[in-house]
Amino acid sequence: MKTNKGLNHWAVSILPRFIFWVGAFLFFVVFFGYQSEDTKKTLNFSLTMLPGTIVISWLLNGVFRKYFWKKQYLKFSLFLAGALVVSLFVVTFSYLLAFILIGSYSLNNMPPLSAKGIFVVVAVLLVAGISVAINFILQGYKVQNEMEKLQATVLEKELVLKKIELEKLRNQLNPHFLFNTLNTLYGLALLHSDQTADMIIKLSNLMDYLLYKGANEEVLIKEEIAHINDYIALEKIRFSDILELDFSVEEALLEEPIPAQLFLPLVENAFKHGEPINGQLCIAIKLKKINETLCFSVQNTFSGLDKPNGKGIGLENTRKRLSLLYSKEAFLLEIEQKPPNFKVELHLDTNT
Repeated sequence: MKTNKGLNHWAVSILPRFIFWVGAFLFFVVFFGYQSEDTKKTLNFSLTMLPGTIVISWLLNGVFRKYFWKKQYLKFSLFLAGALVVSLFVVTFSYLLAFILIGSYSLNNMPPLSAKGIFVVVAVLLVAGISVAINFILQGYKVQNEMEKLQATVLEKELVLKKIELEKLRNQLNPHFLFNTLNTLYGLALLHSDQTADMIIKLSNLMDYLLYKGANEEVLIKEEIAHINDYIALEKIRFSDILELDFSVEEALLEEPIPAQLFLPLVENAFKHGEPINGQLCIAIKLKKINETLCFSVQNTFSGLDKPNGKGIGLENTRKRLSLLYSKEAFLLEIEQKPPNFKVELHLDTNT
């Protein structure tokens, strides 16, 4: 394992740098060899200037890495100016060293192009500048990759949190409904009613849908409507003759997909908090489509004397769940409380 890490470090970090500086050396040989007949002197001069160029490159890259990428621009400007001054000293020192060792204190013994110091400075700073530019690009890619990884990590965590939150909301079943349904079942069983077996099947189907159909899983509207009908059938038995129901769904919408259990909590809320007025519990459920917006409304009678329906946990959970599943612009949940009617309307943009 250590051997593999060493090879990877060599391949990713050391080898590209080695190749770059070999290329820089060859550039010096070609550049300073212009109009020179002494290849040995050109090679020696290029080799003498190379360490100073490496030092300058390391210094400039350090300033960029320490200040520019940390957005400390004032310090970056000051240290860059200082680094350039130091670079001139390094170039001068390298040139004097070559002048002594190779030229033997005579410019005539130096490569022709090196006789003018400006060409030496330009060549060294050009190589150092290319090194900085390459590191600048690589650092940009590194920062971009790190940002993408960070965004992916954050997104992954958000998705996990959303799944947990959706699961939590899905598992908050209405004990009020279950308790009343079981009481009704018990009463029917005592009376040996023929409806008992059918009611048990409907309750079983409904509980299976509530417990095992994922809250972020899509179903066709007709499947959601079928379970709403099962729920209404159970409530009809409980409310007996006082229930007046108006349930209408546009036929063309039955094959469209929606998140499971999207409409059911709104219907359940109407039965849970609805109050009979003049001996009648009136509930109206409508599903239609206006342009590209799916409109689901549930209205029930209530006196307005008790705790407002709008504060119920069912509606609050539905609102939270919608905010997890859709953007703010994609849905609108409106609650209207005007006794003797309480109305909830869900508008959902099907294009999102």
